[in-house]
Amino acid sequence: MTLGEGKRKVRKLLDEYSNGGEITVDEDLENRMADLFDLGQKDIAQVKKLYRVITLQLTGGEGMQVYDLPKDMMELVSVQCGGEFTGKYDIIGGKLIAEGNDMSKLLIEYVALPATIPGDAGDEYELEVAEDAANCIPYYVAAHCLLAEVVTDFSPYWQIYLLKKAQLRPTVRHYGDGQGVRQVLFGR
Repeated sequence: MTLGEGKRKVRKLLDEYSNGGEITVDEDLENRMADLFDLGQKDIAQVKKLYRVITLQLTGGEGMQVYDLPKDMMELVSVQCGGEFTGKYDIIGGKLIAEGNDMSKLLIEYVALPATIPGDAGDEYELEVAEDAANCIPYYVAAHCLLAEVVTDFSPYWQIYLLKKAQLRPTVRHYGDGQGVRQVLFGR
């Protein structure tokens, strides 16, 4: 979903889309939308996680070596060295710690935080979350637009957002060594 598509959905939810068939633009609402979509995108990414992979070539050297990891890293998923999962490396304060003589090439999978949507982002800006997660965000934005309103209740939009968020299928990772998740409630 693009930011423009999301804004259009929010305007329709709030009945701010048109006046007698002519499209209207509420400047106050427009000025808040990019930031609210950014907050919504980051909130929904806690459930529908974004997985990314980087390669990191260790350069060796004397003593312990410290390597920067991506700034968008929220959670480490795995580190592979030579095709094997390893727990050999420590992650401290967003940095990978390795022995000085280590010159391995690592494959690091991590959960990423979506990039911040700039306040001046155009309508063509693409949200980073999955499409089913993006469809929840207009309800988040609509509820937050109505928070300051005394007359209109924000809670119906907020409840719809929470319901849609709860119904999202989380992204589940499966590994070749049997660590996947299996449903056994009705199994025999």
